[in-house]
Amino acid sequence: MTMSKITDQVSDAAQKVADKAKDVGHKIAEGASQAADFVKEKAGMGHTCGAAKSTADIRPHMEVFSRAGARWGPLTTWRAAPSS
Repeated sequence: MTMSKITDQVSDAAQKVADKAKDVGHKIAEGASQAADFVKEKAGMGHTCGAAKSTADIRPHMEVFSRAGARWGPLTTWRAAPSS
């Protein structure tokens, strides 16, 4: 066996390992996305909820979540900030 054949075989093996690692990474990312969707759905943060686009979208008794995703509870009162 010549040195170039060995180099080619090692290169091919390395490429196969890299391709498999990429596939595993994609599967992990897909699973993490599905897990996040499941948790959001179970926590009541599914696709039916969303960030208020403006103050006009905010209503009493809406669930309030922090930017980090912590649930603060329902909105009991709402007073718009005074306009300038």
